[in-house]
Amino acid sequence: MKYLVSKYLVTGFTLALTAFLGLGALASTANAVEVRYEWPAVNGIMINNACATDETFKTLKPVRVCTQTAAVSRTACRYHGEAEIYRSLMNSETPKFDEVVHEDVRCVARELRDLEVSRYVTSHQCVEFAPISEASSGECLRFEEQTEKAGRVYYVSKYELRGGEVGDVYAGSERFEIPRCH
Repeated sequence: MKYLVSKYLVTGFTLALTAFLGLGALASTANAVEVRYEWPAVNGIMINNACATDETFKTLKPVRVCTQTAAVSRTACRYHGEAEIYRSLMNSETPKFDEVVHEDVRCVARELRDLEVSRYVTSHQCVEFAPISEASSGECLRFEEQTEKAGRVYYVSKYELRGGEVGDVYAGSERFEIPRCH
């Protein structure tokens, strides 16, 4: 009889523990936080949709690209004393000699395409700084165009989407390697 009581106690304890762990798993699933990654782009291709050759990046899936742009509105502006005077221009209307024209240009046609871009990236970088002193905070004295080959490894910022007043919370970064093209 003593053995039977112990057997039921152990079985009851096992069932209770299993139920408790199961509820804990459900609770952790219910509290799961949605995650957003901030994927960088290299020469117009997002790295999470790219594969790499020695010289290029190619899209893994076609992307929507703009194939045609057009001015959707034209505004003429001229200065008259202290005031600025604006007026809308029709597409074929010529502005007056003292007006500056601003066109709002937008994409009017798109299509899906596979893209291939160079892995070489050119940027405008400071190559000479002024010495830091009382008169200078180390500003740039000379800029040059620098061309470098983009690598395949990136550290991608990760955010937990909390919503409400908290908003997105930075949750570190993760290593991401662009795969080689087959």
